[in-house]
Amino acid sequence: MNQLNESDFNEIVQLLKKISKANTKLSAKNDISNFNYLRNKINASLDEYAQDKLSAAFICANEASGQVSDKESKIEIFENELYKFQRIINKPF
Repeated sequence: MNQLNESDFNEIVQLLKKISKANTKLSAKNDISNFNYLRNKINASLDEYAQDKLSAAFICANEASGQVSDKESKIEIFENELYKFQRIINKPF
C-alpha cells in the first residue's frame, strides 16, 4: 500500500503546487481537473490514511488558490499537509 510510481508522485506534487499558487480560481481549474483524474487513478494504491492526507493537501491547495487574503500563510499550511502526504508514500524510485 501507499506505493506510487515516480511519474504519478511527481505529477501529484506539481499539480498541487500549481493549484496553490494559481493567481485565480479559474486558472487553477484545469490543474484541479487533472489532479482529480490522477487521484482517482491512484486511490486504489493508497490506504485510507494516505487518501485523507492527500485530500487535506488538496483542500489546502485549493483554499490558497486565487486572490485570497493571507495567501502566503495558506500556502505554508498547504505545504505542511503535502509534506505529511509525502512522508507516508513508499517511493521505490
